[in-house]
Amino acid sequence: MKNLLLATLALLLISTPALLAQNAVPKVKEFTHKHFEGWLTSYAKAQEEAKVQKKPLLILFTGSDWCPPCMFIEKNVLSKKEFMDFAKKDLVLFVADSPNKTQMPEDYAAQVEALSGQFQVEGVPTFILLSPEGRELSKKVGAFAQKPDEFIAWVKSSTKK
Repeated sequence: MKNLLLATLALLLISTPALLAQNAVPKVKEFTHKHFEGWLTSYAKAQEEAKVQKKPLLILFTGSDWCPPCMFIEKNVLSKKEFMDFAKKDLVLFVADSPNKTQMPEDYAAQVEALSGQFQVEGVPTFILLSPEGRELSKKVGAFAQKPDEFIAWVKSSTKK
């Protein structure tokens, strides 16, 4: 019995780092996302940029090729010059996409899955605004803004808190 207990303890000690690593967000080599020009695809890089630039980090969880509200807000808000000009000046952008028709790199898909769990994402689109230090400032689900100025107003009001 004592040997079984020691063997179990040894197995736990050996496997604990691997179990902890499973909950970590995978590092991803940055790539260009065809739907989201100017958006980062590495969460680690996005976090670093937010800290260095002292800007809030906007995370978008989306289904770019299958989710009608996601496609609506991308077409009518996020890709518009008014929003992009604001974002270049005031935000770091990170996209966590889960498309159906486009094969994403495996490490990127794993990163999106890990972040979905970390931020308790239950639907798309989901927008999460983080402080430069990584504190959650606000979370919105759905295509809540019909125009860039509505979206920008949400960001500005969320960062004043």
